[in-house]
Amino acid sequence: CIVTAQNSSKMNYTEAWKKIEDLTNQKRQPQSALEEIQKVYETALKEKNYVQAVKAAIYRINNLVLTEENTTAALIEALKRDAEQIPQPEKSVIYSLIGDLYKGYYQTNRWRIQGRTNTAIADDDINTWDVGRLFGEALKYYKLSIENEKILQQTPIDNYADILNDSKQILLPTLYDFL
Repeated sequence: CIVTAQNSSKMNYTEAWKKIEDLTNQKRQPQSALEEIQKVYETALKEKNYVQAVKAAIYRINNLVLTEENTTAALIEALKRDAEQIPQPEKSVIYSLIGDLYKGYYQTNRWRIQGRTNTAIADDDINTWDVGRLFGEALKYYKLSIENEKILQQTPIDNYADILNDSKQILLPTLYDFL
């Protein structure tokens, strides 16, 4: 009887994501959605459902942007904390997202960044980095995302269909190919 109760306590991710989508899109309550996303994230880590944890990290980033003035640096730091908790191969997806954030920061602030020199760089302040430092960090995380080549080549992209729901046309067979 105890075993049955433990099995039934697993999260219904489909229902949780429906609720989050409703809070985000229909009700326009991103702060409430963030609370639900955090529940999904914590449960997914406990249940070792790392694909759902990655999905929660993605949703968290998207909703944080809607709720407050989160800097790119804060979003990157949140993903770096996620990478510490999530094992391979899902960690590689997080690394790729970090690379994307660095690249996106450059694209959004290109006009401001192009005039910077490397003498004005503060190590911990992305707002002072020059083009070389930004690209260097993006490249570092993109390389980290494909570092575990063998594991990634053995991981079918179909495992990530829930995350890639808008990309049904993806014809790549493995996570390595995708990254």
